[in-house]
Amino acid sequence: MKTWMKTMLGLVVVVVLVGLALATPTSGIYWKTLSGNRYFPGQVYIDGDTTFGTSNVTLPSAGMVKLPTATAATLTSPTVTVSVAGVYRVSLTSDANLTTVVPTGGVVGQVVVLESGAGSNTIQLDDGTSTVLGANVVLTEGQGDVLTLVCTHADGDVWKAVSAHNN
Repeated sequence: MKTWMKTMLGLVVVVVLVGLALATPTSGIYWKTLSGNRYFPGQVYIDGDTTFGTSNVTLPSAGMVKLPTATAATLTSPTVTVSVAGVYRVSLTSDANLTTVVPTGGVVGQVVVLESGAGSNTIQLDDGTSTVLGANVVLTEGQGDVLTLVCTHADGDVWKAVSAHNN
């Protein structure tokens, strides 16, 4: 092979390698399938075994993974239950001062943050069998009060306080 051909072949290889390096993602959200080395930016819908980054987290081989969301809940007196099914944060508002408010619909290990919404009413969670708080906790609307709970029972109806911040 002639020297100029070797030089051209070397330049082609360099151009291809530089092009691959520039095409490799360096920021944002990317994912890679186990069956290939293709990266795709944007939202990720997972159905099957998938490994993330360097953490090697493998998800179930069947079904979908649902990430929890935030929600707002307005309690209309005399309602004292708030559904936390599938959510991680609930902003609470009420049309009156309420006591004995209880979260419902959780799963074991679920952590939920209850925060006071806009207004001036109080929302009280009582220390008892379904909410183990150490003492009654009052969230005052408009004050930014926060209560973090973890579900500890298979029925999804027993919650223990992790932290509380009363402004």
